[in-house]
Amino acid sequence: CSMIEKRKILKKIFERVIGCDSLYKNIPRSEIPQWDSMRHAELIIALEKEMKIRVSIKDLNEINSFDALEKVILRDS
Repeated sequence: CSMIEKRKILKKIFERVIGCDSLYKNIPRSEIPQWDSMRHAELIIALEKEMKIRVSIKDLNEINSFDALEKVILRDS
């Protein structure tokens, strides 16, 4: 997948699981009520399954906004 395709897939998964538009790129996870710990786990599982990736514990702890999520997921692309 190209970087553009990965961004599209990431955005689609985020919006489906969190139920929030990814336009909130820089808003902290703590300020998005529907992005609770359960949805966070669902998001990571969906990303790993659909994008065929593994998210490390270190990376998991860094994901506190859509922007941070995008950086972690696309970093190794």
